Amino acid sequence: MFKHLSTLFAFALVVNATCLEYETPIEVGACYEKEGNINRAQAAYERAIINDTNSSQARLKLAALFKSMQMKERSDTMLSKIDQTQLTPAQQSSLKALKSPPSTSLNSFKARASLDVGYDTNVNITPNDTVIHDLNSSLEQQASAFTRLRADLSYLHDLGSSNGWFLRSDVNFYYQNNFSAHDYDLLYGRIYAGVGYRRESYTFYLPLFYDRMNYLDKDLLQEYGVRPDFTMKIVKNLFFNINANYTQRHYIQEIDTFRNDQMIGGGAGLFWVDNTKMFYIKSRYEDYSATEEISAAYTDKSRLYAQVGLLYLFAEVVDMQLDYQYRYEDFDEILTIDPDDAKREDSNHDAKATLKYRFTKALKATGSYHYTKNSSSYKLAEYEKHEMLLGLEYNY
Repeated sequence: MFKHLSTLFAFALVVNATCLEYETPIEVGACYEKEGNINRAQAAYERAIINDTNSSQARLKLAALFKSMQMKERSDTMLSKIDQTQLTPAQQSSLKALKSPPSTSLNSFKARASLDVGYDTNVNITPNDTVIHDLNSSLEQQASAFTRLRADLSYLHDLGSSNGWFLRSDVNFYYQNNFSAHDYDLLYGRIYAGVGYRRESYTFYLPLFYDRMNYLDKDLLQEYGVRPDFTMKIVKNLFFNINANYTQRHYIQEIDTFRNDQMIGGGAGLFWVDNTKMFYIKSRYEDYSATEEISAAYTDKSRLYAQVGLLYLFAEVVDMQLDYQYRYEDFDEILTIDPDDAKREDSNHDAKATLKYRFTKALKATGSYHYTKNSSSYKLAEYEKHEMLLGLEYNY
């Protein structure tokens, strides 16, 4: 009997020693978990969280362990603490405002920066669809390799711990340097700032915004406006968003002022979010009208968007995003002086696939493919565009 117990004790020591040979607490915990030593596995994962309070991997491991132990509440609590770095800083701030109880402080700062190298088959179609859509689309297609720098920041500040009011600001910066087509180098910046209000099941945010663009080798364009945004939780993990947008666009150079316009629009979307994925479906309508007596052709127009997408955290280290957008445009001008001629109409298909590999919670390697095709009854407005890039992304 004594010999048998001694053998078991020696075997246990060997097993424990084998697990302790791993370098990180997460690896130690996974080893114990495979052996069925749940208590030691839990202790190892908790030690990993103490060493790195931002360790999403350790929290996911611990949450799964709690779930296997039929401890659902502890599992849900652990999952709620995971910072979803596959979302943009603005998305993270919005989700934090909605998921946090009104009595919880919102004060936070999120940032993301990326440096990319890529190749674009049609750089004279501007890549920033939020500002200019089809300027120069009638020009001959030009390809170029490029480098791109992006930075996004989001800051929230509570105006009291329980009254529900908060301040929020978001900043976006974008710079693209084209190796063989410097006329189409692009520098763009935007800032949002506003006040919001939140309750247990909804948030409302009213920001003003201003942006400016340098493009075509000149200080080209500035925009300002307001974009009220309302998000409501329908059930756990399912959210509904509705927003409106009023924008004034002013071309800075006097020679371009005949392009000045204003836009009134609105949109809605459904978002399903958990700790490893987000699925969304959105739509948006925009109406553009000229603000100058003598305006550029096709300034007055309307746009209708439909968009679906998926963000997914795979195997805890790979972020995948798939996004598709369809845009329909209806222009007021007739193509020719013939009154029987059809008006200009455009159909735009835009698809993007992105993979991000996590070296650490903060640092990722990124790769993406982006395809755009515009069909039009106005032949000079037709184009096709392929963009491929590789880069690094840092999250704070």
